[in-house]
Amino acid sequence: MQPYDLDRFDGLPVAQTRMTVAVLICAALGLAAWFHFARLTTTLEVSGRIAAQTLSAEVQSSQSGRIVEVFVRDFDLVDLGDPLALIDPSALSASLRSAVAERQNLRLEYDLTTYEVLPHTQPVAYDRNSPAAIAFLRNRDDHELRLRLLAMDERMSEAKAQRFAAEAAIFKDRVTVTQTRLDALVALNATGYSSDEAVATKRTDLLEYRQEFERAQSQSAEASEAAKRAKLQFDQLKTERAALLATRRYEIEQRLSELNARIADLEAQIGEAWIRAPRAGRLSGWQTNENTVVSAGSVLGQITGRLDAVRIALTIPVDLVDQVFVGQKGIATFSTLPQRAVPRLTVQVTSRAEKSEQDENAEVRVFTGVAEFEAGELDRLKSALGDEYKLALDIPLTVVLEGRTTTLSSYFLGPLQSAFRKAFQD
Repeated sequence: MQPYDLDRFDGLPVAQTRMTVAVLICAALGLAAWFHFARLTTTLEVSGRIAAQTLSAEVQSSQSGRIVEVFVRDFDLVDLGDPLALIDPSALSASLRSAVAERQNLRLEYDLTTYEVLPHTQPVAYDRNSPAAIAFLRNRDDHELRLRLLAMDERMSEAKAQRFAAEAAIFKDRVTVTQTRLDALVALNATGYSSDEAVATKRTDLLEYRQEFERAQSQSAEASEAAKRAKLQFDQLKTERAALLATRRYEIEQRLSELNARIADLEAQIGEAWIRAPRAGRLSGWQTNENTVVSAGSVLGQITGRLDAVRIALTIPVDLVDQVFVGQKGIATFSTLPQRAVPRLTVQVTSRAEKSEQDENAEVRVFTGVAEFEAGELDRLKSALGDEYKLALDIPLTVVLEGRTTTLSSYFLGPLQSAFRKAFQD
């Protein structure tokens, strides 16, 4: 019999133990991570009953004016938004047309101003016979004419300055030549080769040439100053024009903003001139005729609604009221209807009372709320039930609402943390 070889098992139990421990640690960490990060949506259950919606609504005039058209009579059936009467909108329409025309002219002026300030922009296509174009072009032509006149004055003054400068140069040369000749005559006169009369004549010519030189020099300086003044006025006029256009553009932008708001307000008022049905139903108490003058907010009649619209009246316990909010969705179930035939109906909370009230069936205080069926849900219910069942008022039901989304750790450990915190506080 062969002896048992224990050497081949050396180290095997240690490796298996380490592997097992590693697997257990990884599994524990994974479970802890899932327990900490897994999301859980809680639900809460509230009771309710079928109730009728508001059955009537008042027909009110949104503005003052004279009725010019009436489209209904008392006891007529109307749908939501149907026109009932029309208040005279002629004054509002005239104001609207005036504002629209002013806005159109200002937009054209703004485009023309922008093109003049920024000539590299796209040229504006416009009607040159429109009032805005005529006024703008007349103003621009006057400005360009003034610029051309100033430019012409500058060029003429520069030409005069050059001409007088040339005359001054000529007379300066004459003064130089005459002075040389006079000096020669004086020298000859000292030696007896020239007469005193010739010297006097030459001195007279020298004085005349000097006067002409000074006159031409003065006129040249005046012409140069005139050219500088014309150039300065030209630059100032261009600067003033640019500043004026920039200011005008800003004023037009502000006015266009005001006009846009004004036009929107007028359009809204013209729309409100139509008195429309606030809900579907039968009209009653309607005594409004043509040429009747109404004031803003006056009640013209009442519409009694149809009885086929329903809602859910919710009863919310006090300890759950902080978890119920408007817009919250849920599932409604009927305990008195056959469960296999009734589908799960989606509802949405539309209102919740801010104060609690005494429950009639129990001696506790509760909060009330309203939930409505989403579109098509009642049709599904009617289709599932058929003609055998009718949805009547005050049928009890249960609504399961979607609660807050939390993690598993917060869900299980949250109550413990609250209990410990309360214990330490006590």
